[in-house]
Amino acid sequence: MSHFKKLAIAAALSVAFGTAAVASEVKWSYEGETGPEHWASLHENFASCAGDQQSPIDIQPSSVVDAELLPLEINWNESVDLHVANTGHGVQDNGADFGTATINGKPYTLKQFHFHHPSEHTIDGKHFPAEAHFVHQASDGSLAVIAVLLEGGGENTVFSDSLSNVTDTVGEDVMLGNEDPRDLLPDDLSFYTYRGSLTTPPCSEIVDWVIIKTPMEVSDKNIEAFAKLYSNDARPTQNLGRCYVLQ
Repeated sequence: MSHFKKLAIAAALSVAFGTAAVASEVKWSYEGETGPEHWASLHENFASCAGDQQSPIDIQPSSVVDAELLPLEINWNESVDLHVANTGHGVQDNGADFGTATINGKPYTLKQFHFHHPSEHTIDGKHFPAEAHFVHQASDGSLAVIAVLLEGGGENTVFSDSLSNVTDTVGEDVMLGNEDPRDLLPDDLSFYTYRGSLTTPPCSEIVDWVIIKTPMEVSDKNIEAFAKLYSNDARPTQNLGRCYVLQ
């Protein structure tokens, strides 16, 4: 692996897993002079934010390429001691020993999951009220994110406990106790997939995305609570550029 790629992965992991790095030191946001349209100019390490393989994207099912994809295998642990935090850019659930997923035949370890309001990915231009991102890392350092689109009209224990307990104090961890992350997954795991980037600075283009086609229902009350905490923590969809979507 090249020295440049090692640096890119290190920077990406610093954001994805909440460790200290440039991305946490440079002020960025979702609006105004530090908003998404300015990310690439905020720091030299954020130059990838102006790249041509960026995420999120609008998925147009009529244009998706049919491919012989390997099935998604979820081996997450059914009982994880979770704690939730307001990161200053969103709501994130952390824990130990989450388990693994096999994506395109490659094993990855689940490191954390977090939420965006509204959804970052869109389907035929349609936003969903929220989106969950399950961030995985392989032994070689590469990243894969499983995204689940969330809509109202139902109940979901993990989402409810996360939004009911997170505080408006940035960095404060709140223990949730044992939870099953798999409760945020639909029964049907058919998916779209493409090669893209982190959706936050440094926007490194090293992420294999898996977008679950079937949305999950969560409570409208919890979506409203999320909206009060973060009215918008979703990066706008990016031009397809070099991205192509498979199913």
